[in-house]
Amino acid sequence: IYVTHDQTEAMTMASRIANQEEYIGATPVVAILPWFFAGALFPISALPGALTAFAKVLPLTHAMALMRYGLVDPHGTGLHDIWGMSNPATEAWLSLAVVVLFAAALLALAVRSFTRAAHPRIQEIADVDEIKQPFEHHLRAGTAAGGLNLDARQS
Repeated sequence: IYVTHDQTEAMTMASRIANQEEYIGATPVVAILPWFFAGALFPISALPGALTAFAKVLPLTHAMALMRYGLVDPHGTGLHDIWGMSNPATEAWLSLAVVVLFAAALLALAVRSFTRAAHPRIQEIADVDEIKQPFEHHLRAGTAAGGLNLDARQS
């Protein structure tokens, strides 16, 4: 689910940013900076109040807390830092719901962005097909009469 989130975020950026240099410039802000706030290097409880609130909103914080809970932290310390509840299983389900919702929302955004970005190109292709259609009959008629077969591949 987290991979889906990351990929949709990257696809959305790729469809919105005009050239490669701008994309590379935006990558640290979108891809690297959230790791500092998500508890990758230190617990989010060590952050000042406003940054702790910001970290709790990031889906990466929830994904990392879930991975730690499942792999190395059966007490759910990271989940407790986010939710402040006593039941780590409930906190895990809540964090999973956050990650799933973010992934679904970003997937919908990525599909919408790419559809809009591709729409002019799709229209160009459709226009070319409309121009070709009247001539296809003549090409096919020529091959049926023993003329040049334009569809055959030459070896």
